[in-house]
Amino acid sequence: MAKKGIHRDDDLHRILAENVRRLRQKTGLTQQQLSRRCRLHHSYVGRLETTAPRNPGLDSIVKVAKGLGVTVIELLTRRDSES
Repeated sequence: MAKKGIHRDDDLHRILAENVRRLRQKTGLTQQQLSRRCRLHHSYVGRLETTAPRNPGLDSIVKVAKGLGVTVIELLTRRDSES
């Protein structure tokens, strides 16, 4: 088991995917709307939500965080209810 705050790569991809999906839905945005906000292709946003891009670029993560109005740390942090 990993120490608190330390995640395996698979965990980080899952956490990122779940957080992007949850936050996008919470703000009432479609994937298409979020992709326009972030200036990313809509299929890339869809893949982020399903963990498909195994190594998403930092620039893309920053764009998504800004588009959702959260910090990068919030996108990569497991919610307390998931611990």
